Amino acid sequence: MSRLRGTRLLAGAALVVLAVAACGVPTTSPPTAITEVPYNLMETPAPPSPLPSTPATRGPFIYWVNAADQLAAIEAGTTTSDAADTVAAVLTRLAQGPSDLERESGLSTALGPDVSLTVNRIEGGRADIDITIGPPGPSARRLPLAVGQIVLSLTSISGIDSVWLMSDGTPIEAPLPDGALTARPLTAQDFTALVAGQPPPATPRAT
Repeated sequence: MSRLRGTRLLAGAALVVLAVAACGVPTTSPPTAITEVPYNLMETPAPPSPLPSTPATRGPFIYWVNAADQLAAIEAGTTTSDAADTVAAVLTRLAQGPSDLERESGLSTALGPDVSLTVNRIEGGRADIDITIGPPGPSARRLPLAVGQIVLSLTSISGIDSVWLMSDGTPIEAPLPDGALTARPLTAQDFTALVAGQPPPATPRAT
């Protein structure tokens, strides 16, 4: 090896060492294996807590009759901590009938203009309601709608599960959607078939 070539090799090696040093990489210490990591660094982070769901609507509701002769729910806009007061307020709204704005929207009532609705008693989730319908009363075809308005509106109130219709304190026979009469307490399930947006009840097949 000539002296000139040896000088060039030494100069090249010196440039490599300077370049490595300039990058901040140590040239004398061997690599060190990491045997410990900071606390919680390797743990999988917990997923965020879900946000509480907010219902789209809230009760109680008033049920009016729409243009298709079905029952449509409108927020009553009234509620108190006392179930009896809330029941009385809902019955007052039902007796008054739809507002002008609601009537302009195509809503009506099957209860008639001179209906009287009074709370007799609330006990065990059941509301006993005294009803008097003045002339002209609803037709036989619309009677289930009238009863459904009362039952569905009252059972939308927290704590009210059933409604017992009475006249002067005596239970009366009320019509169900299929025309059958019953004197038992009525539930929302009895009138689900009349609610707008619900599928019609299945028709029994002839045997």
